[in-house]
Amino acid sequence: MSLSKEEMEEILSTEIVSLWNKELKWDIIDKRRTMIEEAVGWEKGPSRERPEKHVVHRLNDDIEVYFLKPGKETDRVEGNPNDMTPRVGDHYNNYTFDDAWTDIADLSVIDYDLFKLSLIIIYRDGYLLDHEYIDDDKKKVRYSPDEDISACIDTIDKLFEEELPDGGLWGFLHFIDILGWNEDVKYHSEESPYEYEMEHGDFNTGRINNFLSTIKVPYLLASFVHQVIEKADEPEEIDFSKGLETAQNLTVGRGVCPASQTELERWFSPIMYK
Repeated sequence: MSLSKEEMEEILSTEIVSLWNKELKWDIIDKRRTMIEEAVGWEKGPSRERPEKHVVHRLNDDIEVYFLKPGKETDRVEGNPNDMTPRVGDHYNNYTFDDAWTDIADLSVIDYDLFKLSLIIIYRDGYLLDHEYIDDDKKKVRYSPDEDISACIDTIDKLFEEELPDGGLWGFLHFIDILGWNEDVKYHSEESPYEYEMEHGDFNTGRINNFLSTIKVPYLLASFVHQVIEKADEPEEIDFSKGLETAQNLTVGRGVCPASQTELERWFSPIMYK
């Protein structure tokens, strides 16, 4: 079933997460903790060359979403002892957040409105708004969008499927989900050398900052590119500030460039709101 843009906008209407909402904050923390504890408990293979495979989901076309454990950071002196390699099928080998930013930004020149709706779906993925406990004892959490959100993803996927790795938008959303999952293991597990505590001021470290960057960087780049296209006949009118803003934010943020609540509201209102 294909939806209109108006139908998708209504379905994807999303309140921007406020940490003053204690119930929602702790629901997100509990889900992140559950995911971290599950991953830490997984068996490691004897080496990176012989890792243990842990499948967490299968897409409709039977593409597996999985981790390989141990990952590359286990070899570092001050590394992450529980690092894993996230994969979706055979098509996300050595795929990074930089690759994700590029692929999502590319979608903006095909359909700018659907590109923006994709970023809202990414936001929901990052804050686990579409994740559910899948067992009675609440020890497993998985990305499980409901029927309406799934219909939005399916509709967008039909247009963008040739522009993303195999698995389309579904594969992409699952990949950045497990990439963010691995980031939380890195910064928030008890064995982490970083000792960040998401309950006490470090809520955004790891998963959240990476997802907010996967929104901001493509959005700013897409905005700059669209301006260049519009000003093609008047190049002297091109404003380079958005491109420079992206570079400056990445430099200051040491590789992350998270969108603020004010930016999200300005870019996506009225679909996203405070």
